[in-house]
Amino acid sequence: MNETENDYAVPVAIAEPESGEILIPVMEEELDPRTEMLLGREAKRPYELVTRRTNIINLRFAYFLIAIQLDDEERQRQEYTHLLWLIGRTGDYEAEWKSIAGLCITKEISKHSHLDIPTIIASANQNSFAYLWIAGKRDFANARQS
Repeated sequence: MNETENDYAVPVAIAEPESGEILIPVMEEELDPRTEMLLGREAKRPYELVTRRTNIINLRFAYFLIAIQLDDEERQRQEYTHLLWLIGRTGDYEAEWKSIAGLCITKEISKHSHLDIPTIIASANQNSFAYLWIAGKRDFANARQS
């Protein structure tokens, strides 16, 4: 490994949903030409380009959308687990909390499935996905009423 490749290598660990540890793997796959052109040299590290990390739901949802765009199934599973746990904490509704949180995530993914990686990164850096906390609270409130 030459010096340039080593500069970008990041150890990857599997974090528990409760963990504050942030996973940032180096991407080895080829990106589509438009994404690579827009991201330039940084194209192999799209997760690192999300610089706004103060809101964990915003960060995790952005990572999840990026993983979907990259067809990174392992990362999708990890981020889904984190999101499920985070959104599940928005309500005190005990029965079927995983299915309610899962439906919330599914609805929100469908709203953003058209976004490309540069747009996801820009949105995350503007904290545009932070509203998922409120969406989770709304879905749990609706479940209680029905």
